[in-house]
Amino acid sequence: MKKNLYIFVILAAAIGSISCDSGGGGRSEEDRFVGTWAMHRGGTPAGEIAVYLHLKGDNTLLISNFPDGSRQRMTGTWSVQDGVLVAPFSNPPTGDGRIEAVLNADDVLEISFIEYWHTPNKVVPFAGTRVADALVPHLN
Repeated sequence: MKKNLYIFVILAAAIGSISCDSGGGGRSEEDRFVGTWAMHRGGTPAGEIAVYLHLKGDNTLLISNFPDGSRQRMTGTWSVQDGVLVAPFSNPPTGDGRIEAVLNADDVLEISFIEYWHTPNKVVPFAGTRVADALVPHLN
Protein backbone atom coordinates (compact mmCIF):
# COMPACT_ATOMS: atom_id res chain seq x y z
CA MET A 1 0.00 0.00 0.00
CA LYS A 2 2.80 2.42 0.91
CA LYS A 3 4.56 1.55 -2.35
CA ASN A 4 1.42 2.38 -4.40
CA LEU A 5 0.95 5.66 -2.55
CA TYR A 6 4.62 6.54 -3.12
CA ILE A 7 4.31 5.81 -6.87
CA PHE A 8 1.09 7.84 -7.06
CA VAL A 9 2.72 10.86 -5.37
CA ILE A 10 5.73 10.72 -7.73
CA LEU A 11 3.51 10.44 -10.80
CA ALA A 12 1.26 13.30 -9.66
CA ALA A 13 4.29 15.53 -9.05
CA ALA A 14 5.77 14.66 -12.44
CA ILE A 15 2.49 15.31 -14.28
CA GLY A 16 1.99 18.58 -12.39
CA SER A 17 5.44 19.86 -13.26
CA ILE A 18 5.01 18.97 -16.94
CA SER A 19 1.60 20.61 -17.24
CA CYS A 20 2.75 23.81 -15.53
CA ASP A 21 5.87 24.25 -17.65
CA SER A 22 5.25 26.45 -20.67
CA GLY A 23 8.85 26.09 -21.79
CA GLY A 24 9.64 29.80 -21.85
CA GLY A 25 9.78 30.99 -18.29
CA GLY A 26 6.03 31.55 -18.21
CA ARG A 27 5.84 33.00 -21.73
CA SER A 28 4.29 31.20 -24.66
CA GLU A 29 6.31 30.62 -27.78
CA GLU A 30 4.30 33.32 -29.58
CA ASP A 31 4.83 35.89 -26.80
CA ARG A 32 8.54 35.93 -27.63
CA PHE A 33 7.72 37.43 -31.05
CA VAL A 34 5.18 40.07 -29.98
CA GLY A 35 6.40 43.64 -30.39
CA THR A 36 7.68 46.08 -32.96
CA TRP A 37 10.73 45.14 -34.98
CA ALA A 38 12.92 47.37 -37.14
CA MET A 39 13.57 45.39 -40.34
CA HIS A 40 17.19 45.92 -41.41
CA ARG A 41 18.19 45.26 -45.03
CA GLY A 42 20.70 42.55 -45.87
CA GLY A 43 19.84 40.23 -43.00
CA THR A 44 22.11 42.02 -40.54
CA PRO A 45 21.30 44.51 -37.75
CA ALA A 46 23.97 46.78 -39.26
CA GLY A 47 21.84 47.20 -42.39
CA GLU A 48 19.66 50.19 -43.15
CA ILE A 49 16.15 50.08 -41.67
CA ALA A 50 13.68 49.46 -44.47
CA VAL A 51 10.34 49.19 -42.63
CA TYR A 52 8.85 48.20 -39.27
CA LEU A 53 7.14 44.91 -38.52
CA HIS A 54 4.48 45.13 -35.80
CA LEU A 55 3.53 41.73 -34.36
CA LYS A 56 0.52 42.16 -32.09
CA GLY A 57 -0.59 39.85 -29.30
CA ASP A 58 -3.83 39.06 -31.15
CA ASN A 59 -1.75 37.47 -33.96
CA THR A 60 -2.29 40.31 -36.40
CA LEU A 61 0.59 42.14 -38.00
CA LEU A 62 1.24 45.30 -39.84
CA ILE A 63 4.21 46.56 -41.77
CA SER A 64 4.68 50.31 -41.73
CA ASN A 65 7.19 52.94 -42.71
CA PHE A 66 7.54 54.24 -39.15
CA PRO A 67 7.86 52.69 -35.67
CA ASP A 68 4.59 54.28 -34.51
CA GLY A 69 2.67 52.26 -37.12
CA SER A 70 1.97 55.18 -39.45
CA ARG A 71 2.11 54.84 -43.23
CA GLN A 72 0.91 51.24 -43.24
CA ARG A 73 2.14 49.15 -46.13
CA MET A 74 0.59 45.76 -45.39
CA THR A 75 -1.52 43.94 -42.81
CA GLY A 76 -2.01 40.26 -42.09
CA THR A 77 -1.95 37.53 -39.50
CA TRP A 78 0.83 35.40 -38.06
CA SER A 79 1.41 32.23 -36.09
CA VAL A 80 4.34 30.26 -34.72
CA GLN A 81 4.91 26.67 -35.80
CA ASP A 82 7.83 24.72 -34.28
CA GLY A 83 9.63 27.95 -33.34
CA VAL A 84 9.18 29.55 -36.78
CA LEU A 85 6.98 32.59 -37.26
CA VAL A 86 4.88 32.18 -40.41
CA ALA A 87 2.85 35.02 -41.91
CA PRO A 88 1.21 34.66 -45.33
CA PHE A 89 0.33 37.95 -46.98
CA SER A 90 -1.34 39.48 -49.98
CA ASN A 91 0.15 42.68 -51.34
CA PRO A 92 -2.17 43.90 -54.10
CA PRO A 93 -1.54 44.63 -56.86
CA THR A 94 1.97 43.17 -56.61
CA GLY A 95 1.15 39.64 -55.42
CA ASP A 96 1.21 37.14 -52.58
CA GLY A 97 3.97 35.86 -50.38
CA ARG A 98 4.90 34.96 -46.84
CA ILE A 99 7.20 35.97 -44.04
CA GLU A 100 9.17 33.34 -42.14
CA ALA A 101 11.27 34.28 -39.14
CA VAL A 102 13.12 32.78 -36.19
CA LEU A 103 14.51 34.42 -33.08
CA ASN A 104 18.21 33.79 -32.64
CA ALA A 105 20.12 33.62 -29.35
CA ASP A 106 20.85 37.38 -29.54
CA ASP A 107 17.11 38.22 -29.73
CA VAL A 108 17.47 39.20 -33.40
CA LEU A 109 14.60 38.20 -35.66
CA GLU A 110 16.05 36.46 -38.72
CA ILE A 111 13.46 37.26 -41.38
CA SER A 112 12.89 35.80 -44.84
CA PHE A 113 10.46 37.87 -46.89
CA ILE A 114 9.35 35.45 -49.62
CA GLU A 115 7.81 36.97 -52.75
CA TYR A 116 5.72 34.52 -54.80
CA TRP A 117 5.37 36.89 -57.75
CA HIS A 118 8.92 36.03 -58.89
CA THR A 119 9.87 32.78 -60.63
CA PRO A 120 11.56 31.23 -58.78
CA ASN A 121 10.26 32.80 -55.56
CA LYS A 122 12.48 35.65 -54.40
CA VAL A 123 13.70 35.55 -50.78
CA VAL A 124 14.69 38.90 -49.30
CA PRO A 125 16.61 38.65 -45.99
CA PHE A 126 16.07 41.09 -43.14
CA ALA A 127 17.26 41.24 -39.55
CA GLY A 128 14.72 42.44 -37.01
CA THR A 129 15.71 44.33 -33.88
CA ARG A 130 13.23 45.22 -31.16
CA VAL A 131 11.96 48.78 -30.96
CA ALA A 132 11.42 50.20 -27.46
CA ASP A 133 7.78 49.86 -26.36
CA ALA A 134 7.67 53.55 -25.48
CA LEU A 135 7.79 54.40 -29.19
CA VAL A 136 4.72 52.32 -30.03
CA PRO A 137 2.23 52.63 -27.16
CA HIS A 138 -0.90 52.32 -29.32
CA LEU A 139 0.24 48.97 -30.71
CA ASN A 140 0.89 47.22 -27.41
